[in-house]
Amino acid sequence: MRGRSVTGLALYEATDARYRDWELIEVLEVQIAHHGVASAVLDAAVDDARAAIERHDRRAALEQLDRLRPLLETLPESAAADLGGIVDGLIEAVGHEIH
Repeated sequence: MRGRSVTGLALYEATDARYRDWELIEVLEVQIAHHGVASAVLDAAVDDARAAIERHDRRAALEQLDRLRPLLETLPESAAADLGGIVDGLIEAVGHEIH
């Protein structure tokens, strides 16, 4: 800043956390693996959502994320709740076009 190195976070960055859509899709993949609930159908749905996000195709990404909901409902309750929260964050990020 003004010729000097900057480290740390500004107050705004620390209090108004925002997550990029591509970061959240990675979090979703990691949490699916963590819960041990991966399946070909779930993995394909996440891959389709990732592809739409990477293309910046907001409509397709939101549609694909909505398709994940019924898949999550079939999972054990703790996994469904955790993954559902991540999908909610993804929908918010995509809806607000946070790239």
